[in-house]
Amino acid sequence: MQTEQVADDIAEATVAEKYLTAGDTLREERLRQNLSEKEVADRLHITMHYVKALESNNYEKLPGAVFAKGYIKSYALLLKLDEDNIIGQYDDFRDRQLEREKEKTLIQVRRRRD
Repeated sequence: MQTEQVADDIAEATVAEKYLTAGDTLREERLRQNLSEKEVADRLHITMHYVKALESNNYEKLPGAVFAKGYIKSYALLLKLDEDNIIGQYDDFRDRQLEREKEKTLIQVRRRRD
C-alpha cells in the first residue's frame, strides 16, 4: 500500500517535470521582473494568499474556477505575458488533475470490490 503511494508520488513528480504550469510561469516571470508577491497582490487588488495559491497551483484555495481563470488572466496581463497561453497551461493542469482524481477513484472502487 505504501509502495503504491510512493509510486504515485513519483509519477506525479515526473508529470510535473514535463509540464510547465501556469503557476510556474507566473512565478518565474514575477521573479524575473523583480516584483514581490505584495506588489502583484496590490496591483491586481487581490490578497497575497491568492497570489501564492496561483503560483503554487493551489486553485482549490480560490473562490472557484471562474475566479481562478480571471486572476490568471489579469496576472498574465500585468506581467505582459500571453494570457491565452497561460490560460491554456491552467486548463492543461486542471485536465491532468481531474484525470488523476478519476484514476484514484477507480482504484478505490476496485479495492472495495476486492
